[in-house]
Amino acid sequence: MANRKTPRLRAGERLKQLTDVAYGIACKKGISAVTRGEVARVAKVTEPLVTHYFGGTDAMQSVVIEHAAEQKNAGVIASAVRAGWDVSGVTMTREMQREVKRLAADA
Repeated sequence: MANRKTPRLRAGERLKQLTDVAYGIACKKGISAVTRGEVARVAKVTEPLVTHYFGGTDAMQSVVIEHAAEQKNAGVIASAVRAGWDVSGVTMTREMQREVKRLAADA
């Protein structure tokens, strides 16, 4: 029997775990650092498993941006703007929009 790196989780639990890992990477290193390989490495799972849950890197980064908006984390969203993302469809308060704009311009 194969030695598992992480315990088997239900699909919803695994998606939450991977989203939290990806969000943590974005908080520390910016959205561009959120790759399938990096999420797999930090979560101690295989890259194909990350691909199963998110598809491509762009889709995963999009989930992280939405999560950042829910958490009111302007820094992660600003890093996405600096990386060329169009965040106009992300739901944010006016105050958060101003903060994102300020942070993106400061870089």
